[in-house]
Amino acid sequence: MEKGVQPQRGQIYMLDFGEIKGRELAGEHPALVVQNDIGNKYAPVTIVIAVHSDYGKQELPVCVKVKSGIGGLRKDSIMDAGQILTIDKKRLGRLVGTLPYNVMMQVDEALKKSLQLK
Repeated sequence: MEKGVQPQRGQIYMLDFGEIKGRELAGEHPALVVQNDIGNKYAPVTIVIAVHSDYGKQELPVCVKVKSGIGGLRKDSIMDAGQILTIDKKRLGRLVGTLPYNVMMQVDEALKKSLQLK
C-alpha cells in the first residue's frame, strides 16, 4: 500500500494471504475492507474479509455473490464474511475498486450472520 493512503470501508485491495493452512485462503487474492473509516484513519490495522471464487460456498448465508466488473473485480467473486481478518495496513496491495452501497448492505447482512449479531 502506498504511504499515506488510508483504506476506506467498501474498498477492495489485493492481499497476500500467505501460505495455506488447512482451509484458509492462501496466496494473493482480493480482500474487502469492512472496518469503519474512523478505525481506518487512526489504527495501524484494518479488518478485511476474503474475496474468492469458491463457488461451492456461494449459497452460504455468510457469502455474497458479486458479478465480474462490480468493484473492479475481473471475475465473478464471493465476498466471504466467514473469513474475517485483522491485518496491518502495510499488507494491502493494489487498490482494485470500491463496492457500491447496495452490495455493501448485503455484505453487512452476511457479517451479522457470521458474527451472530442482531
